[in-house]
Amino acid sequence: MYFLGFSDSGVETTTASVILPTYSLERFKDILEAVDSLLQQTFTNKEIIVAVDKNEDLFLKLKDSLSPSVHVVLSTEAGASNARNAGVKMATGDIIAFIDDDVIVNKNWLSMHVRNYEDPNIIGAGGCIKPLWIDCNPGKFPEELYWLIGCTNESYFEKTHGVRNAFGGNSSFRREVFDDLSFSVSLQNSIGKTRGTEDTEFGIRVLKKFPGCKIMYDPEAVVYHKVYPYRMSLKYVLKRAYSEGASKAYIAKLYRYEGVLSREYRYTGDLFFHFLPTRIKQIVKGKDVTSNLRNVLLILIVVGTAMFGYIRRAIFPVFE
Repeated sequence: MYFLGFSDSGVETTTASVILPTYSLERFKDILEAVDSLLQQTFTNKEIIVAVDKNEDLFLKLKDSLSPSVHVVLSTEAGASNARNAGVKMATGDIIAFIDDDVIVNKNWLSMHVRNYEDPNIIGAGGCIKPLWIDCNPGKFPEELYWLIGCTNESYFEKTHGVRNAFGGNSSFRREVFDDLSFSVSLQNSIGKTRGTEDTEFGIRVLKKFPGCKIMYDPEAVVYHKVYPYRMSLKYVLKRAYSEGASKAYIAKLYRYEGVLSREYRYTGDLFFHFLPTRIKQIVKGKDVTSNLRNVLLILIVVGTAMFGYIRRAIFPVFE
């Protein structure tokens, strides 16, 4: 590992590539807004790559609409992993970062990522994903379940610390990671569109490839993930919960006996022994009774659905 960052005179000595995978014309406006937020970054020594997932119409429309300084690449194979891999092949930066196509990044987001690599033992980094509510009432969704809408429970992840993996919508790695590794297409085909599991599996392989190195969570590297009303529907939430449970069973089987799901087990324990008791105490005290009752019920249903997905995939994988 080697030092990356700024010279003594404050000049940027590191280059960074930011890859934004995308796939749907329906998100065209979101893509433009995401790219615009990248163009406004305080970190200037960067390149922006939009990697289009097998959608030639979207590729051509983006080529016509985006600044010439933004690279647009078309992945001829379907799937987010293929799109990200296509972006990596074009990237030239010392640091390769990733965001989703429906986020807005803080102006200092890339600088926050790059600063982590001043430590030569840091191989990757991730950051906080805050919800950006679009025509939604945020009070109707418990923070304990933000992982279902692609966001971070900030009360649980408050400090900088080492993690097993970063979330793909706010992550970065040193360039040498991709000398031998790529995002798993075979895993993508096995688990479908459960991006969180692809990120989990990739993080596991990175840490196995670079023993002694760390992937850091930096709460000051902030992106805002758009949350539309459909993401708060019970149907969507339960589908995501089941998919998360089933895909984590696949990961557990793939890396058997290596404790790869310790973070999930710990968070589930904290749900039952900290978060839920706290809400129940508030109900007993008469505080926000309706809201807390609704959220307690939703948390129990979601956890039960995720466990059902995990058990079904673990015992009857042939039916998945």
